[in-house]
Amino acid sequence: MRVKTVEFAGKKITVREMKIKELNALADKLGVEFDKVFKAENTDDVKTALITALKDNLPKIFNEVAEGDIDEAYPSEIEELIGAFIDVNFFGVKKVLTSMAQLQAR
Repeated sequence: MRVKTVEFAGKKITVREMKIKELNALADKLGVEFDKVFKAENTDDVKTALITALKDNLPKIFNEVAEGDIDEAYPSEIEELIGAFIDVNFFGVKKVLTSMAQLQAR
């Protein structure tokens, strides 16, 4: 099992690899809330949708993150936390896609 530790809003967050059934359950729990970001009509709508999506969803993904932590986090910390989640849970997919892209380039 892969594990990474990330600092987020002054806390140490441990990101652990999830089982496939846990990833499926998480995807169901998150639903289509990010759809609001893609349907935004102006920058204020995008900002509001992104902040709302982060406040609503990061605590669902990471038990250690409270809604108030998002206001205290730097954007780079959010990026690092989400990047760690992708690295830990989808490293194999990233590796395969990178290999496929290199083959296509040839």
